[in-house]
Amino acid sequence: MSTSGQVVRLRAPLIVDPYSQLPTKRDWTDPARQPLDGFMVDPGGSVETDLVNRTQIVTTPKLYGPFDADIEASDRVEAAGVVYEVDGHAARWEGRSGWKAGAVWQLKRIEG
Repeated sequence: MSTSGQVVRLRAPLIVDPYSQLPTKRDWTDPARQPLDGFMVDPGGSVETDLVNRTQIVTTPKLYGPFDADIEASDRVEAAGVVYEVDGHAARWEGRSGWKAGAVWQLKRIEG
């Protein structure tokens, strides 16, 4: 596991769909940036796949942090200058006695 400096949570505001009048999509042009402390990044690995006329690389690190950290499945995270999508909800470790060990988030970056 590596500490890759500070982790920054990126959270984009919702955009209202003009047809349904419901907030359905995120506007990533200028997300709110929130620096977070107490996190570690496991760099994970990458898989390279040859597709028609291109090569795709999917990198899947894990982010470890405090149990009650405010990171949602719709957020993005910047670690060591690289932006990743949060891939699903956090796995939060809590013991039977109520002890809260921490949480882990799956991250994903697709290139190509």
